[in-house]
Amino acid sequence: MLTRMSSCTVLACPTQFSRLSVEAKLFQGLADPTRLAVLKALVGGPCRVVDLCTITGRAQPNVSAHLACLKDCGLVVGEVRGRETLYRLAEPEMVSILQASERITNRLGQLICQCPLLPSMNPNPG
Repeated sequence: MLTRMSSCTVLACPTQFSRLSVEAKLFQGLADPTRLAVLKALVGGPCRVVDLCTITGRAQPNVSAHLACLKDCGLVVGEVRGRETLYRLAEPEMVSILQASERITNRLGQLICQCPLLPSMNPNPG
């Protein structure tokens, strides 16, 4: 199956560097704390926007904007049910990535936070 990511499809990326660039772009998308919180919430199953707002503590416009980004990247899909939309992870492999991230940060979190080459992150973004 051909997966579309941004303007570059994986099959259309002829070089290893291009392939790595697409993978790096995936991780850039995961680097936003709100998007990461939304994805982690969806590991538990489909959610409505209002549920995601409650779980993440973010306002509806903020959550909706991040959901739009995640949908555009193909990481999340929405299913309309009446007047509501239920969002879920589009790729089952995302669960493994998120679980691996938790294991790694449990072991290396302090070193990661202290790394002078990585940008500082606001722990409570809006």
